[in-house]
This record gives sequence, structure tokens and C-alpha cells, in this order.
Amino acid sequence: MFSNLLSKLTTPNKRKIQICMLGIWSCGKTTLLYKMVGLDGGGQTIPTIGFNVESVDCESHTLEFWDIGGGCAIPPLWKHYITPSENLNTNCIIFMIDSQNTDRQYLQESFRNLKDNVLQVANVKLLILLSKYDFDSHDGTVNQWEITDILNECKLVDPSYEWVIKKCNARNGKGVEEILDWIVENC
Repeated sequence: MFSNLLSKLTTPNKRKIQICMLGIWSCGKTTLLYKMVGLDGGGQTIPTIGFNVESVDCESHTLEFWDIGGGCAIPPLWKHYITPSENLNTNCIIFMIDSQNTDRQYLQESFRNLKDNVLQVANVKLLILLSKYDFDSHDGTVNQWEITDILNECKLVDPSYEWVIKKCNARNGKGVEEILDWIVENC
């Protein structure tokens, strides 16, 4: 009992950062979540029905990730996961785009879901993440400039809204460390 009390007194409190991971189905949210928290799904994940929650300690912070499903009926429910409540106070949204899917209609639909179901509700940091990115060849992948063009052309993000675009490949881990660093430094 005494050692438990002592550990509470000597262990510094870690600041909790809550991150909501959103995106249309199969964009890599669960794969990235498992990579960030050190779980290896064996390369296979199943579609998320509802949500997954995992935490990881990073420096003097505890990062709590909420991986919210992205199936066709789910995006209208996203706002319920990001609206501040007793148990959830989202500090950051990671909005994931499958960079292998270069179809402009897919990209516009993704961002419409973001605007209609998220940006109307929460004013938090927004990390737009190009997942499944091929860092070696760049062929057949959407790039940051195309995403910025779509955001500006469709006026999907208010100019006062704070957002950044990053790339990652959760399968090989490229870009994952940079994501964690960005969250700790900016949220």
C-alpha cells in the first residue's frame, strides 16, 4: 500500500491528449493505430464496427487514440465522438485519406464527410494524413498539393481552421514517428 502511494507521489502526471482518427472505410486507420501503439496486427485488420481505443505514452504525454469506423453509415455519427463530453475531449483529429486512391470523386466525398460531420462541431487541430503512401516511387499516389487544391477549390476548410498535411505508410512505419512528434508538439 505504501509503495503504491509512493509511486503516485513520485510519478509525474502525464498530460492526456485525445486524438480522434477518422476517414472513409479502408483508408488504414486501424493499421496505423496498431503501429503507433506497438501492436502488430499481423498485417491483417478487419473493418472497424464502432470504434477502437488505445493509449500510448509518448514523452510526458499519454496519447489516447479513438479509431472510429468509416463505413457508409458511420460518418454522420462522427460528430458524437468529437463533441466534448465528460469522457471525451478531443484535442486533435487525424483525418486519413488513402493516397493510393487517386479518384477525385473519392477525395471530394472524403472531405465533404469531414466538413459536414466534423468541422461544424469541433474546432481542434486537424492532421490530414495521406496513408499508404509510397515514399520510394510516389507513382499512383495523391500528393499534398492535390489535397490542398481540393480543399481550396471546394472551400472545405475554413481559412481560420488550423490544419496540416502529412504522409505515412503504417505497414513499413515510415512517417509514423513524425506523426507522434507532431501531435505532442502541437496538441
